[in-house]
Order: sequence, then C-alpha cells, then structure tokens
Amino acid sequence: MRARALPAAAVLALALALPSPAVAADRVVTVSDAGYSPDVVRLTLGSRVEFTFVDPGHSATSDVGFFDTGVQTGGLEREWFWASGSYRYHCTAHPSTTGRVRVPPRATEETDGGWLLWWADADAPDTTTYDVQVRRRGADAWRDLRSDTTDASASFDPARRGPWKVRARAVLTASGATSGWSPVLRLS
Repeated sequence: MRARALPAAAVLALALALPSPAVAADRVVTVSDAGYSPDVVRLTLGSRVEFTFVDPGHSATSDVGFFDTGVQTGGLEREWFWASGSYRYHCTAHPSTTGRVRVPPRATEETDGGWLLWWADADAPDTTTYDVQVRRRGADAWRDLRSDTTDASASFDPARRGPWKVRARAVLTASGATSGWSPVLRLS
C-alpha cells in the first residue's frame, strides 16, 4: 500500500489542534533557605536561567549589575544570558549565598579557513560592550582580538594554524564593571 501525503491544510489544522509545548528555561536554579541549587550553571549563548523561589525572602542579584530578580516571596524569575562571560551573583538578604552562571563563546568553522566566533547573540545594547581575547597553545599571554566592541561576532583566521583558545566578557559601559571571563573555547 502506498503512503499518501496529507494536504497542507490538514497538516496545519492538525498542528493547530495539538497543544503547544511550554516554554522552559534552559537551566533551573532552585532558590531556598539552603542556598542556590545548583550554585554554578553552564549555559549556551542566548540561554536562560529560571530562578525558582521555594522559600520567601531571597534574590538572585548580579555582583556587578547585570541582573537582579529582586527579593521574592515565591514563584519564578527568568534571566536571559545573551553574552559570553562568568556572571557571579548573590542573595541581597544573605550575601554569603552565592552562585555563578558561565557562558562560553561558540564558533563555526568557515569554508575558506578560520572560524566565525560568536561571543553574544546580538550586537551590544547601548549599555554594554564586549572584550574578546585569543591565545595560541604555548603562548604566555592572551592577546586582544576585539576590545570594547559592540559587535556580537567576527571572523578569526590566524596566520599560524594550530590550537587556539578564545574567551570573552561583557562590560557595562556606565561603570566599567565586567562579567568576568567566560569559560575557554578551544579551537583546533
């Protein structure tokens, strides 16, 4: 028996009749009297953390001003991490309760050699710039690939082939505060 394709109108009607999946955070951090669980999460660019408050009187507040859920009585707050970096945070009511969100850059290999590096999901808003550094294996120091840039990505085609490392951070332009360097992305 030959299978027949459904008409497009039937496929559309079927799709509309099915319940749509709920939008979920990429990572959930439970906030309670015991602290943050987990206290360190690693995300991909453009992912969110859903802070779920199970006990009242807590917050998730960036140490340097990137985000602040405010003190919550329960429920949840979502924070979007659109730029590479290491984002430390704390509870304003309990400063010894700390956590961290780590967001590495990503890369795609280009057909003519080199890589297209992404350190953010979009060009920077007016309040933010990015610093991006690279280091060849065996080198003693990191070198700037981009500094104080508002671009979200760039091509990287080093004259010397071999393993390279990339890291990035977000910078708040008003205060100069930084997210902290991202986890290292390794290229080879």
